[in-house]
Amino acid sequence: MTDSDEIKIGIEKVDNKTRELIMEFQSHYNEYCELHPEDKDRKDEIFQSWAIQKLAGIQISILELSESINALFKTSRHN
Repeated sequence: MTDSDEIKIGIEKVDNKTRELIMEFQSHYNEYCELHPEDKDRKDEIFQSWAIQKLAGIQISILELSESINALFKTSRHN
């Protein structure tokens, strides 16, 4: 696989994930507005809250993954 192919695949993955997240937010926004119709005009704030929650989830996942990797390295050094 060439570097160009890897770049194209990477771009495609990002595009796919972007579309997925847009649809996920739209679904979240619609559900939220059903429960809170008075907030329909607060889409930016709703998006910011949703995005912060997504970022927090990513951060937690990365921290847990790094802890797991560190534990594996420590275990493999002692064996």
